[in-house]
Amino acid sequence: MLNNNFENRTFLMLQGPQSLFFKDLAQELERKGAKVIKIQFCGGDVFLWNICGKKIKVATKTLFFRQKASLWPEFIAKVYKEYNVTDILLYSDWRPLHQNAILIAKDLDIDVWVYEEGYLRRGFSTLEKDGVNGRSSLPKNIEEVIKLGKELPKFEELEHPLANPVRNKVIFAIYHHVGNVLLYPIFYRYKTHRQHNIFRELFGIIPRYLTRKRRYLKSIKTLRFLSNERKKFFFYPLQLNSDSQVQLYSPYLRQEEAITYVISSFCKICR
Repeated sequence: MLNNNFENRTFLMLQGPQSLFFKDLAQELERKGAKVIKIQFCGGDVFLWNICGKKIKVATKTLFFRQKASLWPEFIAKVYKEYNVTDILLYSDWRPLHQNAILIAKDLDIDVWVYEEGYLRRGFSTLEKDGVNGRSSLPKNIEEVIKLGKELPKFEELEHPLANPVRNKVIFAIYHHVGNVLLYPIFYRYKTHRQHNIFRELFGIIPRYLTRKRRYLKSIKTLRFLSNERKKFFFYPLQLNSDSQVQLYSPYLRQEEAITYVISSFCKICR
């Protein structure tokens, strides 16, 4: 477990979320006596680490990976051994660079700690050892989950909960992508793990942002109708095609396939 004994431990941070979270975490780990190393992969990493937020002294060492992706396994293996790394911290375990780092870390008995957006949203972040989502060590069936939940201590609300408003997400995302553009000559070999580039994502996000109020009111109206009717209905949550849950852990390549399967199953029942 990630216990309170941080002395004589060296934490290597790979890519974190587009926020100051890893920077604040590094400061806290160092305060508790641990050594911290951060690897920067792109201009966005540099901007979030060195420019955004308070100028604090974090990380005993900052490294830069600017080589071809094919040389990453050799690079990370040397870092593990040269700095006697005991733990690695990363955000999302399915990114190609992270997957290679995890495999080598496990071979060297280095503890792997993976962060992900909270399973319970909003306002939560998830941390698991060795992997999250499809690689999570959590039970896979509802009966075991309920049983495990009953054994957990009672959750206590934070006295001062940490807010993460959408406004902050937008600002840090802008910083990240501006850094990628300005420092491209230095990190020109870097390739994002995202399926689409930022301009294509913005093309889809901006219209949704501009219509958010109208869609919110429509959702409230629909929920009230379903509640007042008191009839049974089926709720089918969707996911982005590019999400790792679809690409890695499902039998489908796209949501359209899953939707077709579900509709077909209803047709069979209604015959």
